[in-house]
Amino acid sequence: MQKSSNIFFTGLLCFCLFIVLIISCTPGKKDSDSVQNGEQGTDTDTEISGKNETGEDVPAEDPGRVDLRQRTEWPPLDSKDNYIEWMKNNRPCSEEFLEKRWDRAMRIRNFHKETPDNVLQAFLLTPREIFARDYNRDVAYDMNWHMIEDGQTISGPHLVCRMTENLDIKPEHKVLEIGTGSGYHSALMTQMANNVYSIEIKTNLYHVTDSIYTSILDKYPEYRNVQRKNADGYYGWEEYAPFDRIVVTCGIDHIPPSLLKQLTVGGIMVIPVGPMAGQQVILKVTKTQDEEGKIHLTREDIYGGKITEHFVPFTKEDGSWHSQENQ
Repeated sequence: MQKSSNIFFTGLLCFCLFIVLIISCTPGKKDSDSVQNGEQGTDTDTEISGKNETGEDVPAEDPGRVDLRQRTEWPPLDSKDNYIEWMKNNRPCSEEFLEKRWDRAMRIRNFHKETPDNVLQAFLLTPREIFARDYNRDVAYDMNWHMIEDGQTISGPHLVCRMTENLDIKPEHKVLEIGTGSGYHSALMTQMANNVYSIEIKTNLYHVTDSIYTSILDKYPEYRNVQRKNADGYYGWEEYAPFDRIVVTCGIDHIPPSLLKQLTVGGIMVIPVGPMAGQQVILKVTKTQDEEGKIHLTREDIYGGKITEHFVPFTKEDGSWHSQENQ
């Protein structure tokens, strides 16, 4: 009896092993369908869209990016009530700041009647209270600048809008910002251009601002259009050059040659130029080319000589200032 039992169980085990072998060699339906459709898997989670000029793999465009050329609705400028209602229906927003944002926008328009609608609308869409930091939230829409990390500042709303106005930004433009700072100016420009590149040299400040951006991407998907890096902005961002517009948010006593080189023909740069320890004139620099191929630069004071500003200095990685003397 014991011998017959052993033979039975031995046979049963062999039969089970045979069935397992057949199943493991049979392709599943999903794999079979993939082969029939010519689909192939990838070794990484990163989708590759092609090669760049140096032959490196380039990630596919972030599907969450926003194309401003497809945007059909903008905040109304006719009344405060209509603006607040529109924002509540169309944008993630903290209602307590909407009235303050509207009031400041109207003061900007009244102060400088040439401020174009697209700059005012970008201002009305941008949550300055988030980028001003928690300790400045209550005064975020005051006229003045405010201190943030590492001795840096968030510029006042009038100045930000005036500089942006002179850039004349269009959705198709590539915009380079030197001095990310609080992140507010790049956030505002992202309501106007599909591609904004921003460089911040202060490592701690860069990480604080970068974390703010990262934390609100779900609510504000257009901020996926801002690419940021921690580096010395004096040398621009060669990888993505040339740029249609460049804005510098720190003071310097000359115009960096690398930035001029990376500015397109017909491009505009807005930059504070003047004594490092004094007041700077904010210049609008336009780059043109004549029929003989010679490059020309046209400089214009955006305030017509009536106003100067004091910006934080354009610093190097070692903390010293960029100046004509030490280049």
